[in-house]
Amino acid sequence: MKRAVVVVATVLMTVLSVSACGSATSSSGASSSTSAALPSGWQRLTAPTALLSFAVPGDWTAVTGAKVAQDPALAQRIAQLFKINISEVPTALKQVDILVFSPPLASGFTENVNVTLTPLAAIPTASAITKQLQQLHVVDVNPFSLSTPLGAGLGVTYSLPQAHAQGEEIYVQTKAGIVGLALTMPTGTDPKPLMA
Repeated sequence: MKRAVVVVATVLMTVLSVSACGSATSSSGASSSTSAALPSGWQRLTAPTALLSFAVPGDWTAVTGAKVAQDPALAQRIAQLFKINISEVPTALKQVDILVFSPPLASGFTENVNVTLTPLAAIPTASAITKQLQQLHVVDVNPFSLSTPLGAGLGVTYSLPQAHAQGEEIYVQTKAGIVGLALTMPTGTDPKPLMA
């Protein structure tokens, strides 16, 4: 599957300022020697705990649990976008280092990326991730090996037919540990911010 965009998933090699509230940092001027040039209008984000840098379109919104805790309107927006009760938002974001979402598409769907610092000691095996995803009732699970600027990783694509959506995840090792990056998009969409 051809990737529409290259995501730069590199350990942050330059010092980026992360505000005291723990919000994600967009880096327009600072870049590491391994960072690729971004397409015009794109932004580079870094998950503050996972230390994973990636790129998304400039009109996508990045949030952390700390940011949502300080902004009730943002918590309400996330609850509406992901069709959950507003009281569930803090719990949902507790495990997510950074959540980034698109403006609503014409279909009403909101594409989103989340980065999680996992408790895993090693990158999961293809069979382990397949089993886990199948327990969540996803279909068409297709794991694949990938090479990243950080070294070898595991990728997996899958379908979420009940939501008319598809997903793609990658697992890589960073200095912080094993990190998972997941992208959810409408069925039939070419993945945007994942590694080429």
